[in-house]
Amino acid sequence: MDLAALWTTGLGGGLNPFTNGFMQLVSDGSGNTLLQLDSDGAGASYDWLTVLKFDGHNPGDFTLAN
Repeated sequence: MDLAALWTTGLGGGLNPFTNGFMQLVSDGSGNTLLQLDSDGAGASYDWLTVLKFDGHNPGDFTLAN
């Protein structure tokens, strides 16, 4: 899934969208994980938007290897 078109500021090639504040994985409190996107990273113009739900997985289930 290519989400690059959703960034309002440039996230340069090779940069990690998670460590640069553009994406996060959070629990929904019901045993699922939400992939959320902030279009301007650390900027103040946009808030977190849920773009995908992983049913039956906790955020800790995800690693760099998967």
